[in-house]
This record gives sequence, structure tokens and C-alpha cells, in this order.
Amino acid sequence: MLALSTIRHSEADAYPGLVAGLRTEFRTDNVELVAALFLDAETDDFRWDSRVAERGLGPCEDVEEAETALDRVAILGILAGRWYAACACIDGEGRLWAMHGCTEYVHRRDAERAYLAMA
Repeated sequence: MLALSTIRHSEADAYPGLVAGLRTEFRTDNVELVAALFLDAETDDFRWDSRVAERGLGPCEDVEEAETALDRVAILGILAGRWYAACACIDGEGRLWAMHGCTEYVHRRDAERAYLAMA
């Protein structure tokens, strides 16, 4: 059985919230460079938080240091206006452990095709 979870994409892109929070914190309009540093440092976490759909792919065997069983999920998302598809390893609480094979796309339909093709 295929189980899909969808999230409204207008609420999923974490980038506008990051920029707004940094603008408030640093009280300047020139926060895009700081936002880029945050994205570079925490890209996988931002992508996980910005997903609009996910579907299970079975157990994740790619992460050796995990002390618990991990699930592998395909994710579709949008971050900073760019669509992406990736595979993520998550624990039973839905916390991200690792992300693999993330590819960015200009158009949602291309990202959706990649997302649906993941096995």
C-alpha cells in the first residue's frame, strides 16, 4: 500500500521565515547573506522542515551510527523558491538523521516526477 502525506506548499518554504526572523534579530534589511550562511550550515534540516510531501520507502540501512531503527522516506519540498526531491532517513519520532540524493528543480512538476520515481 502506498501512503502519501501532503503539506500545503505555501506554508512549507522555511526560507521566508528565516529571513524575517534574521531581519528582526539583526534589525537590518541586508540579511540574505546571513540567511545563506544558515542554509549552508543546516541545509538538510531546512529541507526536512520545508517538505510538502513524503512517502515511505522502507527501512534505512545507510546510517550506521543510529542506535534505533530508521525509516527511509522520499520527500518533495520547496526551499527558497526552489523545488527539490530527496531521500531522508528518519527515526520513529520523525526526526531527521540523514538526507541523500537531493536534487533541485525549477519547476514543481519535475521535482514531483523525481519524487515519484524514488524507490
